[in-house]
Amino acid sequence: MTTVIGFENSEGCIIAADSQTTTSDGMPWQHPDLTKIVNRNSYLIAGSGTNQSCDIVLNIWEPPPRPPKQSWYLFGITQLVPSLRACHAANGFEPTADEEWSLMIASRGELLTIEFDYSVLRSKSGIYGLGSGSPYAMGALAVLLASSVGKSSVKRSVEIASLFDVFTSSQVSIMTQTKGG
Repeated sequence: MTTVIGFENSEGCIIAADSQTTTSDGMPWQHPDLTKIVNRNSYLIAGSGTNQSCDIVLNIWEPPPRPPKQSWYLFGITQLVPSLRACHAANGFEPTADEEWSLMIASRGELLTIEFDYSVLRSKSGIYGLGSGSPYAMGALAVLLASSVGKSSVKRSVEIASLFDVFTSSQVSIMTQTKGG
């Protein structure tokens, strides 16, 4: 799997991800083309799980524009999910019970996740995680946030996850987005 960690507060959000892709038989792959976070049309999009789904989302999917003042959660359910389903279908991906994937998406400094069953989730705590290393990173981030805030805490939480999860590398990519933009 992987580790993607996100943090949202009153100023905006941060998403960080490791740089390793792992095949179903456990082979690790790293290359600059194999990114897990993209900045597309004012969205930050990160993916974890089934490679085919993530490849389609991170390289092909064009999410619809979010209207001003529309609830991020409602927009996720009514606009992002149908658009995502259509893109998956158009590119030959039909999710099965065996193929788990998750997305973390930021718009205007707000985060949400879309899960493999197309459910949309938001976190009251502001801490989000995807992938096999996310429980480690989420725990580390909660502890680190108690003493400091910002990019360094989010980056360090993925590095800590890499110590405990063989599917997570310590090379971390980070993207930020401010509220309203």
